[in-house]
Amino acid sequence: LQSRGVPVAVTWSASDFPSHGVEESIPYVVKPSFSSASRGIIYCANAREVREALATATDLSQLVVQRALTGPEFTTGSYVDRFTGELTTITFKRTLSPDGASVFGEIVVDEQISRYMADIRDALVHVGFDYGHMNVQFMLTSEGPRLFEINGRLSSTEAPKAHFGFNSCAAYIHNKVLNEPYRGFTPVESGKFLRYYAEVYFDEGRSSTR
Repeated sequence: LQSRGVPVAVTWSASDFPSHGVEESIPYVVKPSFSSASRGIIYCANAREVREALATATDLSQLVVQRALTGPEFTTGSYVDRFTGELTTITFKRTLSPDGASVFGEIVVDEQISRYMADIRDALVHVGFDYGHMNVQFMLTSEGPRLFEINGRLSSTEAPKAHFGFNSCAAYIHNKVLNEPYRGFTPVESGKFLRYYAEVYFDEGRSSTR
């Protein structure tokens, strides 16, 4: 992405994090390179804490270090059609639960974000990405959007995205199974979702939900 001019969070593989020469007093994040739901993330107040965390890690090859970003967090569902190459997106400003799930999201329509997603699509297509869905996680910093990870998979927000006209699962079926372009994207420009958990009890033949 950086080689194609797309600004992202400054990132190192764990084994390449410098022993000196970085900004020492700013916050960093140490995290697995493959994970989900914010598992295994270590927030470090400074570079010294990063080195301490890496010194106790059992496998540096599975970790990356990023300079922490500041700003509201967003997630963008992005789909590149297999046959047309068209990019369709839907962006939520979101609130996360302590275990990393999106518990609240509000649709955001922003031209700067749209251009940023198009730049990401172009960069990935340049290196061989042909079609499919990806979640781009980013923060809107004072310098503009900066992604900190891309999840190349369907996500836990597929249901709210589909409700608001962005059905990635249907697009996959049309592209992969039916071998045809998907024309069903109708993303709306406003909407919110709230995720909550319910408990179901079965007692003396009766059932109830609370």
